[in-house]
Amino acid sequence: MASRNAANTILGVMVTGRTLHASLLEQTGDGLHLVRTFTRQRSSRGASTPEASMGDDLDALEESGSDFNIQFGDEGGSDVDNMFIASEFGGLEGGAADLSGGSSAQVAVSFALELADILAECEDLGYARPTMAFALEASDVSAVELHLPEEKATEEKDKAVSRKKLVAALKEQHEGASDDERVAFLRLTPTDEGVPRYLAVTSRAENPVATTLTELREEKRRLPPAKLLDTEVPLYLGLGRSMVAAQATDAADAKAADADDTDTAGPAEGDEPLYTLMVRVGSEDTLVLFLEDDRLKHTENLRSLTAVEPPETICSRVLLLQDEYGIGEIEHVLLASEDREDDLADAFEMFFPEAHVRGMREELPPTKNGTPSEGKAATIPATLAALRLANDAAYADAFADINFLPAELRRRQFVLPVTWHIMAMYVVLFCTVLFFVARFFTLQSSIQDYRDRVEQQQPAYVDADPTVLQARIDSLQNVHAEVVRGLDVLEDLMVGSDRWSRAMEKAAREMAVVEGLWVDSWQPSGNELQLSGSATSRDGVVTLAERLDGRIETLTFAEIREWPVYSYTLRVPLSNELPEAAVFLRERIAEQQAAEGEQPPMSSAALDDDATD
Repeated sequence: MASRNAANTILGVMVTGRTLHASLLEQTGDGLHLVRTFTRQRSSRGASTPEASMGDDLDALEESGSDFNIQFGDEGGSDVDNMFIASEFGGLEGGAADLSGGSSAQVAVSFALELADILAECEDLGYARPTMAFALEASDVSAVELHLPEEKATEEKDKAVSRKKLVAALKEQHEGASDDERVAFLRLTPTDEGVPRYLAVTSRAENPVATTLTELREEKRRLPPAKLLDTEVPLYLGLGRSMVAAQATDAADAKAADADDTDTAGPAEGDEPLYTLMVRVGSEDTLVLFLEDDRLKHTENLRSLTAVEPPETICSRVLLLQDEYGIGEIEHVLLASEDREDDLADAFEMFFPEAHVRGMREELPPTKNGTPSEGKAATIPATLAALRLANDAAYADAFADINFLPAELRRRQFVLPVTWHIMAMYVVLFCTVLFFVARFFTLQSSIQDYRDRVEQQQPAYVDADPTVLQARIDSLQNVHAEVVRGLDVLEDLMVGSDRWSRAMEKAAREMAVVEGLWVDSWQPSGNELQLSGSATSRDGVVTLAERLDGRIETLTFAEIREWPVYSYTLRVPLSNELPEAAVFLRERIAEQQAAEGEQPPMSSAALDDDATD
């Protein structure tokens, strides 16, 4: 299948703990289109996982023969990090988070086999070497909330803070901060006192994407370019921003249209913020985002809620979060679920009757058939990651400038493809060079031969005038032509000079060309030559008559030993032209008589009369 332009195809890949989801987007003159989604189950491949580490710890505990204790209450400290479900409520009180990139026991599992399988399937579809963009799930990154110092709150309230100040604030407020290159900051809504807030998001030093790309580069494979590594929260935030921007544009257009119809400006809208709720329900956790206008207000990762929970339970937990954070009336609700998404949408419509509830897929590019985006909910971040690399005006300013992919993995790796095509090219190149080298030496030898022959000639001929030499050459060529023509005349004289012999010669020559016929007898009949014979096909008799300019007198059919045989009688006209030998001799005699001053040569009319006599 013909390969499409690789610059217009983007492959977004969402990496989860158990599955690999991918979305292939193509950008054409009609806009962005979803080509296909892919899902592959990831293999463990013997890597160390948190579950494996837990099993090792239990084995060591059993070997030591000691028992273990579980403490509740204040003896072990009242920090939120020691709570039984601290993974779900650890961010409520601003507790410290681990930003060092994870423990050394958690080794990222590579998905090189699954990625290679998806790329091979893309190539089979005609989309070879698409640009790749990756996304990590929320559990693979760490996120903490930052509050700027009070003395900077006033001056930094209405403008963005420099990255240098944010990194310094992160190191002051949280211990064990990660490398500055692996930290990104999302601007949040300010507090009630007007203090600016930022969400610091960092990826682990050993993440599955970096491990996979490093492994494939070490194997010297020809990989498509990898340009981006993002995570769920910024991607969903970008989707919400694009939806809010589109709604604002539609509202402004509608207001302008109403103003044109009434010729009076409508009442000014209040300063009430517009709240948007985004909920992603997965097979292992639930991610909730609250947006105030186009800015993130709060995000929560509920690990105790999964897609198997009843939709009413999920709605109740979201309502609790809304009351806890003091968020006003929800205007828009965007949903995505691994299972029973329609039931979840019905439940949210019941719990949020004033909100506009719809799926996140409705905000994504459609397929080529015009149908909404398809695939599981986990493919939505993959599509959003691909949208970040697409040149689409609808998503131009929606996403935050975040990229956790190391710079060395973003650079294109030069790998010399040593395949049979390359080896064949090398063989052809070697043979070509060998041919031209041999040709060079052959020409040099020919030039030297010509030089030797020139040196053997007499000096008088070497230094003679080229015009004189050319005249001598022309004279010799004319003599040669006359000799050749004389030999042809002698050949004609040997064959015969009368018209009967020429007619028989012509008939024999043409019969040798036409296959499948023979002559039993031929005899003169007036001014014609009558041929009688047999043929194996009727077409052969017709062809012979055409070639001899004759006419078929009789043509009969008979079947001899189950083979068709045609008997024919053919009449061929005789030519009355003067033989060429006689014409040549008379021309020579006329030229000789004219040179000796005798009677003038005979004209062509006289020659024709003589020929008739």
